[in-house]
Amino acid sequence: MALLVIAVFALSITVFYLMKNERCQTLKEDLESLKMIALDETCPKCEAGWERHRGSSYFFSNSTSSWTDSRHSCTDLGSDLVKIDSREEQMFLEIRVREIIKNNETFWIGLTDSKTEGSWLWTDGSPLNQSLSFWAPGQPDSLSGAELDCVGMMKTEIPDEVRWYDRHCNDNLRSICEKDSKIQLCFCV
Repeated sequence: MALLVIAVFALSITVFYLMKNERCQTLKEDLESLKMIALDETCPKCEAGWERHRGSSYFFSNSTSSWTDSRHSCTDLGSDLVKIDSREEQMFLEIRVREIIKNNETFWIGLTDSKTEGSWLWTDGSPLNQSLSFWAPGQPDSLSGAELDCVGMMKTEIPDEVRWYDRHCNDNLRSICEKDSKIQLCFCV
């Protein structure tokens, strides 16, 4: 009888600790889910036209302008032309560009080699990481020695593929602005 009481007691303690660990794991998973929701939460009443994804907010312009004027438009909105830091970010932008693109539109991104030919820099001055470049086949190129110093995203000849092309900085294109959404305060009414 004593052995049965000890076995039941031991089993109760084991079940208690297993349930406690399972509850702890569930709470950790819930916390991670809430963190992701908080990062991806949208508040369209606060900033119409901006889309949040991970830790950034993106604005896809409807107007066209040169690369420099597009950059000024972005800075007027408290942002800059998009800097693509990961494959995941490129995939997000590809999907959004495919959804909103009309005909053969191109969107400016924040990459240029206007200071030194062939030395691609983001608007923040950081160099392009070649392992995170998404050039279309044959890009970047220079047609007949033309200065193609600014970069845009557009559909390629391969269906559903959106890649980078070097362009004349004075071309009038749409643009993608980006800002860190973690520092934005958004008070919806």
